[in-house]
Amino acid sequence: MGFRNGAYAKVWEVTPKSEAMTKVRLSISYKNKETDQYDVKFSSSVMFVGTACASKAAKLTENDRIQLLQVDVDSPKDESTGKRYYVFKCSDFAVANSQDQPYSAPAQQAASTVAQRVDSGELDDSRLPF
Repeated sequence: MGFRNGAYAKVWEVTPKSEAMTKVRLSISYKNKETDQYDVKFSSSVMFVGTACASKAAKLTENDRIQLLQVDVDSPKDESTGKRYYVFKCSDFAVANSQDQPYSAPAQQAASTVAQRVDSGELDDSRLPF
């Protein structure tokens, strides 16, 4: 699967356009188990929209890895040519890792968050409906 919510992507270029929009060239690849090579499933420029998302995206650098959390695609029609083109947009993402930290950091953070939410297993009578 390519461009979708939850996909991990590699950042190649970041170009701030305005306070509420940053253009990011990125790619999404998956390892082919048969050839042991990476196959590119998506490679394009994505507009990171919204003030918070655009400012966070403007801080990204080449080779950062991100997880796309909220994405959308528009396909407007150019009235003069009659052709459609695609606009890939992202309104929320998480930094998966940067050049300074190992890739396993997000998984470790997620595991610690889950561990914090797990309780002792004892029932609290005050929370029972009867």
